[in-house]
Amino acid sequence: MSEQLDSLRKRIDEADRELLEALAQRMAVVDEILQEKETRGLPLFDSVRETELLTRVARLAGQKDLDPVLAERVLKEVINHSREVQTRRVHRELNPDLKRVRTVAFQGTKGAYSWMACRKHFGREIEAIGYGSFSEAVDALEEGHVDLALLPIENVLAGSIYEVYDLLTESRLYVVGEEYLRIEHCLIGLEATPLEQIEAIFSHPVALQQCRGFIKGLPNARYETYIDSAEAVRKVQQEGDPKHAAIASAEAAELYGLWVLREAISDHPENYTRFWVISREPVAVDRRIPARTSVQLVLDHTEGALVAALAALSGQGVNLTKLESRPQRGTPWQYQFHLEMEGNVEEEHVIRALDDVRSRARLLRVLGCFPRGDLGTTSRAEISDGLSPTESAGPEFVHRVEPPGADVLSVRPRETKQVSLGAVLLGGEEFVLVVGLGLTTAPEKIEQVARLARARGKALLLAVQEPGAGRFDLEQFRQFRNAAAEHQLPIGCLAQASEQVGPLSSLVDLFVISSQNMQSTGLLEEVGRVSVPVVLKRGISSTLRELLVSAETILERGNQDVILCECGIRTFESVSQTTLDLGAIMALKDRTHLPVMV
Repeated sequence: MSEQLDSLRKRIDEADRELLEALAQRMAVVDEILQEKETRGLPLFDSVRETELLTRVARLAGQKDLDPVLAERVLKEVINHSREVQTRRVHRELNPDLKRVRTVAFQGTKGAYSWMACRKHFGREIEAIGYGSFSEAVDALEEGHVDLALLPIENVLAGSIYEVYDLLTESRLYVVGEEYLRIEHCLIGLEATPLEQIEAIFSHPVALQQCRGFIKGLPNARYETYIDSAEAVRKVQQEGDPKHAAIASAEAAELYGLWVLREAISDHPENYTRFWVISREPVAVDRRIPARTSVQLVLDHTEGALVAALAALSGQGVNLTKLESRPQRGTPWQYQFHLEMEGNVEEEHVIRALDDVRSRARLLRVLGCFPRGDLGTTSRAEISDGLSPTESAGPEFVHRVEPPGADVLSVRPRETKQVSLGAVLLGGEEFVLVVGLGLTTAPEKIEQVARLARARGKALLLAVQEPGAGRFDLEQFRQFRNAAAEHQLPIGCLAQASEQVGPLSSLVDLFVISSQNMQSTGLLEEVGRVSVPVVLKRGISSTLRELLVSAETILERGNQDVILCECGIRTFESVSQTTLDLGAIMALKDRTHLPVMV
């Protein structure tokens, strides 16, 4: 190594040390600010102040020839951590029993994703005790062998974990917290094993399902289900067979001294699991802390009972974030519901809403009110600190970096982007008529509609595949396009599957992603890789944030021509269509530079 390079690296080390010292100073001030707020009874968080701070930092970064987006993203992460620190300190002061927690039950073994979630949520001072099943972990908590339990409740790809719902409703336990963990599957084996030599891959069934595309690409490999991803790693370590591998986290590989043969092997990279913290007693949540409330609900088996209950929540302004149904044991074809809503059970509008629902319910049980969690990363120090030399010994790992790209949720609105489709301009001041026709519409009918639409001014046609028609027929689409070509209208179509995008990208002027596919990550990524404008429809039960996150997935892959489409929200009338949400349109215009259509 040259002396010059060594000198430059020492300067980098010194700069990093100064950054850490500045961060430590900032966190000390954050603690003082919290004490001052507590003394004066002030709100914990000031969103206006945070926005001003991010704006000022972006401007200062530009003056110092730094990327403003990078500066904003770093500071936003620091702010989010500060908010989390303040939230947890206030929450523990209000609930002293949480300070005395020493043991937490989870399903699995050391190195499993649930173990990682325990370390992320509670830190290193807590002893995480693994059990063979969800029911064993619940039993240990109910019998007093542990202080708390942490169990997965849903995964963005696999969906809800119904066994945990059922266990909670049959117990007397309460939800007192939540944690999010990003799931990053890796292929783990013995040192430097060529992938083509692997014959068996072991892991939990869900992990295997989420990596099917990668496994299919290995010519000689078969997969076998195992009780737990970390146990699969231990199995490979104990057998010492270079032809065997496991799918688990990089942290599991480090714990058991194996090698990461391939990182990021999930079919869908945006993979998160949400965990619930379970306790024998409920907790109180400071009304200054953003909270969620989970409810178990059983209604009379009569027409309109569920609609009436939901209307009661809506009438009090309660935002419902999740609704699940489960069979009611002992009463065939009747169901209980699990509702999750934003809000604190001590807030007046939530109290009124629950009272209204309670008057209509056969059973209403608040499973818990708890501080709202946030997505975040897991520190490697939290995983490896305190391990024995044999546990922590292992190869060096490649540092994983989050994909680049501006967060559309935090970008200050700039001039609305305009998307050109030939003579049609979306995002401008002109009215544009969008007409949808069945893909198999007769050519003469297409010509007639195209002529009428053209006479109204700016217009475009969408080829819509009829329900149950099977695979999208490229030849039918060419005939559709030819029939409308005389009137020179832009032609678009619904993108329903990622494999359609490539063949259609040279034929269409516009892709439309339906509300049902708004969160289909694979499809969003695929349209993000082509240079065809995309209309992204908001699902009737989706939040504006979820719509913007989906748009960001497209933007990060390169395609910047994204148009947001507000389709309306669901009402509680069975005879009407969705109702246009004018407030959502104004909110979108305030939060993003992307054009908005209805």
